[in-house]
Amino acid sequence: RVGYIARPDVQTFISRLVKQDGFDKEWLEKTLADAKKKDTILTAIAKPYESKPWYQYKQLFVNAARISAGVDFWDAHAQALASAQQSYAVPASIIVAILGVESFYGRQKGGYQVLDALMTLAFDYPPRAGFFQNELEQYLLLCREQSFDPASLTGSYAGAMGAPQFMPDSYRQYAVSSDSRGHPDIWNNWADIFDSVANYFHVHGWRPGDLIA
Repeated sequence: RVGYIARPDVQTFISRLVKQDGFDKEWLEKTLADAKKKDTILTAIAKPYESKPWYQYKQLFVNAARISAGVDFWDAHAQALASAQQSYAVPASIIVAILGVESFYGRQKGGYQVLDALMTLAFDYPPRAGFFQNELEQYLLLCREQSFDPASLTGSYAGAMGAPQFMPDSYRQYAVSSDSRGHPDIWNNWADIFDSVANYFHVHGWRPGDLIA
């Protein structure tokens, strides 16, 4: 049960979160002791799809199957998508496209424990250790704020969560609850998911009617 918490770099991380964020040290040690290093994650991040040239990458997302599924998805959720478009001035087409790329309209949300993914990359992937240690901190803050069990959430090999594949920092900054009650559910509540994606674009300066890029 010792695992990661026996490592000096993890203990330094724990001490920082205790001092900086007011976490209970015993709770942090108990939580992080449950995390497991996943070699499959290290293999996956070493060969990301995003490193492919565009002519190969495009075929993964712009194809007949994804377009057809996107039309069906849009039809099935037309009212909620229209509501998000009205509230945030971000076109429903953009919201649908993002969800198609990120999770195939919610079908592929990732099967890794978020805690395992973030711990593995924070402490066993030196090229981006700083980034993932920050995301791990954000994840622990998120779990505290929303009363989530850190061991209960699943996501991608990089720790991205839900249908929009938000990293913990993005969840804390941009995820919204469509009815302003409870935590934003980016896993199962489509109204929350649409509003959260639209809010992400809105906060980043989306200008209605302007060029996309």
